[in-house]
Amino acid sequence: MEDYDENHLGINWKEYLKIVPTEHRNQKIGRSMQIQMLQRLLDEGLQNQEPIVMDHFWRKIVDEEQWEGGFKPYNDHYSHVLAKKVEKLIFLPIEYRALILFITSRVVTPDFRNQLEEAECKCEYDTRRRIVSILSKDEKIKVEGRHRKANAKKSRKTQKDYEEEEDEKEENDEEEENEKEENDEEEENDEKEENDEKEEDDEKEDKDDDDNEKDDDKLKKNTAMPIGKIYDNLECLLLVYCKKIKFDYSLMLGLNQESRDKKITNHQMLKVLGKLTKSVAECPDEKRDLVKIDKFGILLIFNSMVGVIPGYENMKKSMKRALEVECGREEQISLELLVGKIVEKLEESSKE
Repeated sequence: MEDYDENHLGINWKEYLKIVPTEHRNQKIGRSMQIQMLQRLLDEGLQNQEPIVMDHFWRKIVDEEQWEGGFKPYNDHYSHVLAKKVEKLIFLPIEYRALILFITSRVVTPDFRNQLEEAECKCEYDTRRRIVSILSKDEKIKVEGRHRKANAKKSRKTQKDYEEEEDEKEENDEEEENEKEENDEEEENDEKEENDEKEEDDEKEDKDDDDNEKDDDKLKKNTAMPIGKIYDNLECLLLVYCKKIKFDYSLMLGLNQESRDKKITNHQMLKVLGKLTKSVAECPDEKRDLVKIDKFGILLIFNSMVGVIPGYENMKKSMKRALEVECGREEQISLELLVGKIVEKLEESSKE
């Protein structure tokens, strides 16, 4: 399982490790995965700007990101553990925290509601104290939407959780909810009762998921490209860029023949470009007198190449976010360093 993007959306996600310095001994989902879950939720909120159906969302994420296990452990972990941390993640802009609570239909505490008012982040709430609209101070976050109707038992359970949040410390909350995680049978019964009203839709979506998985399997088997062709395409684009900046540059590095001949699937190629995107975005701004290339231009090339690959929308969204962040930075990377990274990642892929 890959590590999280430390600078996703221009945020220092290492701060999460300071807020949550240790992991519970029985906790199956660690802090790195918790960060990835929060990043995917934030991406979803910024992209679609409406409340989600939790089990549908996590099923989709687990399939696209190829996380271990089924969707249910992630769905339960967010509901019982991670959701209670969101209000206190002070390294995240307060409007981002509100956005996560909005799309996941979580109850907002009075204290956090006061914090939103002090930050001039205007929110409206329904009768269950859930956010139904957000307008941030800078007006970059502007969302509105209705939450699904909950059944009576769900409403009582939400109220109970809310009261416990007010009266108990976070450590006790986590211990109590970790016990709930271990009681699979009780959670299954709760989930069934919560989803009775949408059983037909779930069955249809399961069928669609099965069909998509079959199509994806066919795509992986039937669609493959030599790594050498990917390198040649990138080389061609870089040489065109050098021509644009009026610099006669010849790429000295190249792939070995074994790597060039190795074929990879669309998904493997997307993973390579995703790793390159992350690596380029995290490189410090090159200030030395070297041949340099704009990071934005490179990330734009990577995004253009993955645009024609079907599926894996969340991986594409992550790359797009890196591009959007770089748009305002105007940073550069050494062309020699960039070529070295391209060769390194492609050769790594040939050995997988």
